[in-house]
Order: sequence, then C-alpha cells, then structure tokens
Amino acid sequence: MIVDTIASILNADVFPVENVLSDHLKGRTLVGFGSGIYWTRIDQKIYESASFLPKGCNAFMFITSGMGFPFMLRLYWYFIENNFDRLGASLIGKWDCRGYDQHPLSKWMGISKGHPNTADIKSAEQFAMKMKMYD
Repeated sequence: MIVDTIASILNADVFPVENVLSDHLKGRTLVGFGSGIYWTRIDQKIYESASFLPKGCNAFMFITSGMGFPFMLRLYWYFIENNFDRLGASLIGKWDCRGYDQHPLSKWMGISKGHPNTADIKSAEQFAMKMKMYD
C-alpha cells in the first residue's frame, strides 16, 4: 500500500529486497527502501541491498510500525541511520507511520489496526513528492 503510493509518484520500479542485485541499482540516482519493523528491527536484507548503492546515489527509507511511540521511532531511526552510515550510504529522507502489527499476540490485541489509513497514505504522497526533487 505505502510502497505502491510512493512508487507511483516517483514512477519507480519495485523489487522485493531479497531479489535486489547490484545490477538493479547501477545508474540509479535515487533508491528507496521500505520495511515493517520486526521485533524492533527492519528486514536485515535491506542493509545488504543498500551495500550495492552506487556512489552518489541518494537513498530514502520508509517504515511502518505497530508501536508508533516517539521514543521507539527515534530508536528505530537511530539504528537504521547508523547502519546506512556504516555502509557509506546516507539517507536524504525518512518517513514512518503506524502499521497493523501482525505478530499473533499484537494482532489479537489489534495494535494499530486500520493503519496505514488514508491520512497515512496522504502523508506518504507528500513525502514522495519531496523525494521526487532528488530524482
């Protein structure tokens, strides 16, 4: 849902992270990565894919999380940005919203049920328009 919104505005190709090879990223000037948060972390394969970013390529990241508490989001972004920096890839943009938590216990409790919602989609559209300036 979020990835489709951002990709349509940027007229971008979408690849599952496990299928990204260095050839997919050659010649790109802007690459976005998206992930849910799984036990306080993003999909680790994103870092593997980010290691293929060509020099001078701009990157952005978007995440969804059942636990949208400001403290937790700051912690998630701290680790994500540090890992990207370690790979030599700076993030020019980051965006997050709540996402329906699919862990069985959380799902039973309905954590962030109904997210992403229309307000989240609108926010993602605005974020994509900002990222379009870097393409």
